[in-house]
Amino acid sequence: MLNTRVANKADIKTIRELWDEFYGYSENFTEWFFNRAFYSQNSIVGTDDAKIAASSGFIPYKIKMNNETVNCAYIAGLVIMPEYKDENNIRQMIADTVLTINASDAPISLVMPHNYKLYEKYGFSTCYNFKQYNIIPEDIPDFKIKGHIERHKISDKTIAELNEIYEIFMEDKNAWLIRSEDNWKLILEDLIGNFGGKVAVHYNDENIADGYVLYVIRDGQMGVYEMAYKNRSSYESLMGYIKAHDTQVRKISMKVSSNDLSYLDFCDNRNAAGIYPFVMARINNAGMILEQISQNADINIKLQIIDRLIEDNNQTFLITQEGVSITEEEADAVTDIGTLAMLVLGFISTEEAKKLNLISKNADVLKDLFNKRDNYINMLCF
Repeated sequence: MLNTRVANKADIKTIRELWDEFYGYSENFTEWFFNRAFYSQNSIVGTDDAKIAASSGFIPYKIKMNNETVNCAYIAGLVIMPEYKDENNIRQMIADTVLTINASDAPISLVMPHNYKLYEKYGFSTCYNFKQYNIIPEDIPDFKIKGHIERHKISDKTIAELNEIYEIFMEDKNAWLIRSEDNWKLILEDLIGNFGGKVAVHYNDENIADGYVLYVIRDGQMGVYEMAYKNRSSYESLMGYIKAHDTQVRKISMKVSSNDLSYLDFCDNRNAAGIYPFVMARINNAGMILEQISQNADINIKLQIIDRLIEDNNQTFLITQEGVSITEEEADAVTDIGTLAMLVLGFISTEEAKKLNLISKNADVLKDLFNKRDNYINMLCF
């Protein structure tokens, strides 16, 4: 079995070589990622003697969940050399990545996996689906651009405008990523520098920014990675702007939140919407996350969690108004760590989990602890 440790700067060259072999990303993207988004202290390596045979990195984030700020981390690449890719080494790398993230007081891990079944085996569950529209310009009504639209490069002013719009757009959503100025810079550098994308901002008649669209045009197709707006007027203006590309593109692919209703405007193509799994989540520290979501709640619940990867989570937790503790008493309800992630992030309700047979014993005792929400965990391009 491989030995694991936190990476150091001397390991970066080898880790990058593993990425080149495993992912096959463009040299420009890999160069940018390792210069701008990769930090050795946020990566672990698996070694056989002195040889690095595996690596896994993560990017710290904060999310707004149930109106509270929660630390989390996005796992940005698990790589294991084929000759070392067995069950024990995969399990060890994932477990130690999760434990390293947890040691930074981040009770949740996120991942956009190449293989959903692989991560599901280790306690990850899908917690965000995005809706995608595959349409043509004629599907969009003849919305007019009110005010005006400007295309921007990266600047402090643009980032401030984008973030204000983004946070207003997130007001009815849950588990959304809090984007710092640095986060925005990475997003825009990736979009513009690595993918040739564009940033278009809508300004109303008072010259106030109230909507934006991030998109890429390639091979006669427009890919909309994110569109956010403050009101119906800015929404219609942005849709009118997208439609106005009808001489450049014949297909439009729009990635939107799962609760988006834009398809109702597509009079001739209401079957254009598809739902796609996107982000998986895992609870690194069940006790910590249960403590955070149950603050001041008038409850008394004994919840048993089954976790076959992290032993500290494999407990029965007594959840009361005073806090969370470990108990030897018989549990009121039992579920696994993957279901806990879906419940904590509001991806499914306790009633839905009950119907899917994901909670045993008395699922009804959990109704006051977990609430279903409309999630928006958009990691954008990387």
